[in-house]
Amino acid sequence: MDIQNKLKKEGRRLTKPRQEIMKIMSDYPLSAQGIHNKLKKKNQHMNLTSVYRSLELFAEMGQIRVLELGDGKKRYERINESNHHHHFTCHTCGSIKDISSSVEEAMIKDIQKRSNFTVTSHSIELSGICNNCG
Repeated sequence: MDIQNKLKKEGRRLTKPRQEIMKIMSDYPLSAQGIHNKLKKKNQHMNLTSVYRSLELFAEMGQIRVLELGDGKKRYERINESNHHHHFTCHTCGSIKDISSSVEEAMIKDIQKRSNFTVTSHSIELSGICNNCG
């Protein structure tokens, strides 16, 4: 079910500003302020509080994921199961790099086998110093 139908089912609308937010959203984590700034550049007038409310709604609907990468800021990215990945955040410059590894899949299989649990979701976030700062 697409986002417009999900919203309609809940008695909500996919307004033009909400459409613009979803167009801006990507696989790269953005802050609410970053999204707000991009909306302003596109001459889409939406206050920051409305951006936060829309992001909360999209997260509740399972369209975006909320990330906390260790710096006290929330970031948001579109959920794309075909491109599941994690992040490395530099403590010095704040840059964020997507990471993906087959090691993660092996680790999850091992954890499931040892714990007798089925993993339904996970998050692996790494932090340190990038090559540019190190």
